[in-house]
Amino acid sequence: MNYKKIYDSIIEYRKVQPPLKEYCETHHIIPKSIGGSNIKDNLVILTAREHFICHLLLVKIYENSQNYYKMVKAFFMMQSESTNQQRYISSRKYSKLKEYFAKMQSNSVTGNKNPNYGKVWCVPETAINCNERKPFHKKSIPDGWITTKELKKKISKATKGKKLTTDHKKKEMESKLTEWCNLYCTVGFTKFVEITGYQYSKPNLVKQFARWVPTFIPQNGKKRQSPVAQW
Repeated sequence: MNYKKIYDSIIEYRKVQPPLKEYCETHHIIPKSIGGSNIKDNLVILTAREHFICHLLLVKIYENSQNYYKMVKAFFMMQSESTNQQRYISSRKYSKLKEYFAKMQSNSVTGNKNPNYGKVWCVPETAINCNERKPFHKKSIPDGWITTKELKKKISKATKGKKLTTDHKKKEMESKLTEWCNLYCTVGFTKFVEITGYQYSKPNLVKQFARWVPTFIPQNGKKRQSPVAQW
């Protein structure tokens, strides 16, 4: 089938007889993706159905050329519908073209075709996460920016230091409460308050013992949750 001849016949007919009483769209005779422009001679008014058919014909016309992918991509843009137009395509043809389109779309951003090829993601030195990241070439990272890899190392180091500090504080708390517990069990609550200056209630003190002193057992005999899980 001569798809080019069919395509040309639709274009020539509508140049002479543009649609006047129905919904219509402007079509680029030579598609913009392969060099067509917006000059008057390259534009023609078509019905929505004719416009859809012309793009499908362009897919067939350029099937064996380097512009085939561009025509397929343009054709899929024609799948959009509105209240004024309905467009259809057989499931078999859709499947075939969609498979090709997906493959070419992947190839178009692979390797040095990817706009971020040879770049690394960077963030400001003051950033606390990667939300502000931008891509830069490795040899042209601006002053005041670091790579996301460097940021992750920075966060990891800071977190490790914080954990060590927390463990140290936990051990100090356990030691202090163990000493208090021994005193409390020896002299009782009233004398304990006089000696230590404790300002809270007896239930509060017992609660602290139950939480921090491994050997302490409350009167009800129920050990509280481990402070490791609560800290």
